[in-house]
Amino acid sequence: MNQNTLAIVSLGDNIHTIRWANSFAERDWDVTIISTNNKKNVHHRQHPNIKIFTLDEYVKFEGSSLIKRIQQYRSLKRKLKGEKYDIIHAHFISHYTYFLTGLNNLIISLWGKDIIWDYSYKEPIIKKMIKKAILKRVNYISTTSNFLKHTAISYFKNSEKKIRVIPFGVKMEYFVPSREKLSSQNVKLVFIKHLEVKYGPMILLEAFKKVVSENNNIELILVGDGSLRKDVLDFVEKNNLQSKVHYRGKVSHEEIISALDESDIFVMPSVFQSESFGVAAIEASAMELPIIVTRVGGVPEVIVDHKTGLLIEPNKTEELKNAIEWLIENKEKAKQMGKYGRIFTKNNYSWDENVNQMHDYYNYIISQ
Repeated sequence: MNQNTLAIVSLGDNIHTIRWANSFAERDWDVTIISTNNKKNVHHRQHPNIKIFTLDEYVKFEGSSLIKRIQQYRSLKRKLKGEKYDIIHAHFISHYTYFLTGLNNLIISLWGKDIIWDYSYKEPIIKKMIKKAILKRVNYISTTSNFLKHTAISYFKNSEKKIRVIPFGVKMEYFVPSREKLSSQNVKLVFIKHLEVKYGPMILLEAFKKVVSENNNIELILVGDGSLRKDVLDFVEKNNLQSKVHYRGKVSHEEIISALDESDIFVMPSVFQSESFGVAAIEASAMELPIIVTRVGGVPEVIVDHKTGLLIEPNKTEELKNAIEWLIENKEKAKQMGKYGRIFTKNNYSWDENVNQMHDYYNYIISQ
């Protein structure tokens, strides 16, 4: 039996890209990654049989003009077609995606910020036209949430019949809690996101400061890096929270699991609609943490309000403070939320099942 071949056109150093590639390499697919950001994976475990090329390695690029780049994208399409891959999977709607449309075995995965307009000013017509053109010209689309699916439909109504919702789930065997949450007087909150406005770290710090003023038995672990790092550290120093806020920075995936394991409550106060799914939240639920998340994008799909955690409105410091205090004051209920959260995640967001879903989709595409 011939080995199936898969070309993944995506960010070469992104954990999402690598996890999909690993899973199909483990199923004996011949997997090639073409890195659209011209970066190769150095941080995440990668299957030894995966081949990875930067875009500029895969298709020669000389010069820096837009015309040269367009020529490269056209050459990329010709080379992908010539290599006769069974599946070409492009992640993220972008300029290169437009030039790949028309390939019969092309599937495009939407990530969120590539399709969702998150800015205060009106979306330029040209951007809308490009998104609509891509959605119209491609035959197969996947999204991680129903919210993202409906966003795509808002750009091109007929895309509904092309879309399959396939979440980016959790490998449950990696996320196994070693301790009961909220079992001591001291309570640890944890935030695991990039330090960007989109994810609300400053809102969390404001709420945390208010909680600390009334309850000294609380700490906050911040995991992640970003453009707000200086603002975060300055806030901590200015408000004398050095003994309460522990900044870990960017860490490995194994260290993320450790941070979840030592914590009691997970907080994700995101403020932008492009928070299209919420992988960090389901990872926390898998570790039996009660979660506090905001009603933005696809995040409400990964929580059962008042059963796996608390769903609050975005940009509401006082509401976030109240949610944190409620979980601390109702520890037994919070523990039950965490335990049910693991069951909910296992039943709805198991990575192995998500890979099965994508595998079925690939086989369907190949059969057409």
